[in-house]
Order: sequence, then C-alpha cells, then structure tokens
Amino acid sequence: MIKSVVLLFSVLYLTFVSAQPATDSLKKIIAAESKVSKKIDGLIQLSGLYTNSNADSSLKYAFAALKLLKPLNDLPRIAKAELYTSNYYYNTGYPDTALQIAQKNISWLLTQPTLISLLAQYYSFSGLCYMKMDKQKEALDRFYLALQKAELSNDDLTTLKAQVNIGWAMMELNQFEQAIKRFHTAIALINEKKMPEKYSVTIYNNLASCHGSLNNTDSAYFYAQKGIEIAHRLQNIVAEANGLF
Repeated sequence: MIKSVVLLFSVLYLTFVSAQPATDSLKKIIAAESKVSKKIDGLIQLSGLYTNSNADSSLKYAFAALKLLKPLNDLPRIAKAELYTSNYYYNTGYPDTALQIAQKNISWLLTQPTLISLLAQYYSFSGLCYMKMDKQKEALDRFYLALQKAELSNDDLTTLKAQVNIGWAMMELNQFEQAIKRFHTAIALINEKKMPEKYSVTIYNNLASCHGSLNNTDSAYFYAQKGIEIAHRLQNIVAEANGLF
C-alpha cells in the first residue's frame, strides 16, 4: 500500500486560502490603512492567504511586511512574517533554506514565553522541513515539541497538526500501529473541539493506508470510504482521488 503523504500542514493552511474576492477586499483595506502596524498585519494575513495558492504572491506580501518592519525592529511580527517566507522556500523545493530561517526564529522564540504558540508553529514547520529532507527521526522530535508547546498554549489547530504529523512520520518509519493511534487521537480532538470535518479527510486516508500496510483489508476499505465520502461532500477532488486510489 502506498503511503498517503498529503501534509496536514498544507491541508490546514487551505483553511485560510480564500476566493479571489476575499484577497481583493483585503488588498483594498491594506491600501486604505494609515496605521503602519495594521497595514503590516494585513500584509502578513495576505501572505498567509496565498501560502498554498500562489507561492510568489505569498512571498511578495511577506517581503512587503518585512520592509515596513525593518525600521521598527518589531521582532514578534518579523517572526510571523518570516514563517511565510520560510514556507515559500519549503514549497519551492528548498527545505534546507526554509529550515535555516525556522531555526533562527526558534532560537529567539525560546526566550519569549508569551509567544509559545508561534514557537509551536515553528517547531511544526521545521518538522516538515526535516520530512522533506528525508530525516524522519529529526522530524518526529520536532513534531513532539510542537505538540508540547501547542498544548501548553491551548492552540488546538497546531495541536491537531502535531498529532497528525507525528502519525505521518511514524508511517514513514513503518510504525503503522503507533501511527494509527495518533490518527485516532486526532479524530477525537476534531470531534471534541467541533472542528470542521475537512480536517479529517487526510486522517481517514492515512488510516486506510496504515491498515492497508498491515493487511487489514476491511479496515483499510472502511476508512478509505469515510475519507472519500467527506472529500466528495466538500468537493475536495485531490483528497477524493487519494481515497479512491
């Protein structure tokens, strides 16, 4: 059974990828904003909106925010903007460069107890970089750190990402039974926090893959069907195709 390698990191970021009218509206707000801090926040938000839909645009707006931030030396906002610049390098095939940016920010964020949620996000992202560099054990360490910090800061979304990405790393290490436990923990979190069901599609596909690797054919079919049903209902063509495969 071929492993499903659709990253939850990417799936969750799709939550923020809006239709063109939403980005156009935000651009108008930014253009009309006179307060520099709010303009910066808008640019960072816009960079996030483009993270998965248009890497070049995401980088463009992150750089625009950083240009305004440079004379202000606003380190928290710089760290937020650089999360998107590093994500650009990750998405365009330079995980080593992305990891360097992440490492720099992690070092600083470790001294900032009020920014623990952002630290969790950076740990999660650095784990993805290690996964792309085929360093699953290093990635797993980062995902555990992300989980620890996310739970400490009550960041449910990053907690969910960490649980699923731990499971994904375990899949890559052929630890399928442990991965299955992580994926079920993630599903329970979605249900407990009443999070959108779109977050569960990749999890069900990965559960199907794990059970397939363990030759649990009935369970593999069951979870593939659940993923297909949700993906079809949400018109998520990629996830539906993955489940059908």
